[in-house]
Parts: sequence; structure tokens; C-alpha cells
Amino acid sequence: MNFKLFFPWTAQVIFFLAILPQVFLNFKQKSTKGLSDFLLIGYFNAYIFYLFYVFSLNLPLAYRIMIPFSFAAVLILIFQRFYYSVFSDFNLKLFYFFNLLIILFFIPVAIKNNFIIGHIAGWLMMLAWAVYQIPQVIKNYKLRSVNGLSFAWLTILGLGDLIEFAVALFFKLPPQTYLNNLRGIIIYLVFCFQFLRFKN
Repeated sequence: MNFKLFFPWTAQVIFFLAILPQVFLNFKQKSTKGLSDFLLIGYFNAYIFYLFYVFSLNLPLAYRIMIPFSFAAVLILIFQRFYYSVFSDFNLKLFYFFNLLIILFFIPVAIKNNFIIGHIAGWLMMLAWAVYQIPQVIKNYKLRSVNGLSFAWLTILGLGDLIEFAVALFFKLPPQTYLNNLRGIIIYLVFCFQFLRFKN
């Protein structure tokens, strides 16, 4: 099989599978208290931008199939966040609702201006990926705890970033690709340190 064709499927399947351990841990603990709300917001918006990027620029089939699956898994995390919460969190629900309205508004805009919207969404996606895990790192540090956070989730994400980083360098992909993966590898090492330091 052509490695160039096989790699996008490998990376995207890994990124989808990475979310499932956290979904399972939330279900097992009947709680999402270990997750930062800002992490979930960042994850949610990063995948929104990713969807516009993938479909507006007609990226390979692996992206057009797997990114919606990954986004659905993120929606499950958000559903769990509200389902297991004892608080109403009305303002947070309102925030997600308006986010969805913005998506619906931009769909026809993206269809008419797919090239421009696709590239803008791509850069916004890179920005969201660059910062979305930082609030979780800060929360772990403040609480001196990683309880409720799945190490398997973070490890599979780190593996996906490592694979995509190597291939991005090998195939000389645009710098934002491998720089984003390098960010993912570094933040994974930070999480490893926190798990060693704060694990009960």
C-alpha cells in the first residue's frame, strides 16, 4: 500500500481512538471533574475549525471521514460534562449553543468562499490546537492532582503527534503541521511529568 495514502488514515484513526479512554473513564467515574472546561471548549472549537478546513479545501478522504467521527467523540465528552454535573451551568450551555449557531451561519459562507474560509479555518485550527491543553496543565498544577484525567487518552494523542511529526518532516509538509505536532509532543511530556508528580 502507498505509504502516502496509508499515513493519513493511521494518524486520524489514532486521534479518534485517543478520545475513547477519556470517554470510558468519565463513564466509569460518572464524573468529568478532572477535565478543564477550557480544555473542552478548546477541543470543541479546534474540531469545528478542522471540519471547515477539511471540507472547504477538500482534504483526502481519511480526513473527511475520520474528523467528523472525532468531532462526534468530542461531543460525547461535552455531553458527559453536563450529564454528570450537579450544577445547571446555564452560561456554559449558552456558550456551546451560540457556537453551534455560528457553525450553521458559516456553512453557506464556506460553500461560496471555500478556498478563503478553508485557509482561515486552517490557521484558526492551528491556533486552537496550540493552546487548548494549557488550561488543563494549569488546573492539574493548581489542584496538585490528575484525578479524572485519562493517561491513555494523552498517550495516544502523543503517539499520534509523534507519527504525524515524523511523516510531516519526511514529506516536507507545511511548517504549521510539524510545529503543531512538536507542540503536542512537548505538552505530552509535561503531562507525563504531572502524572508522575501528582498521581495519587
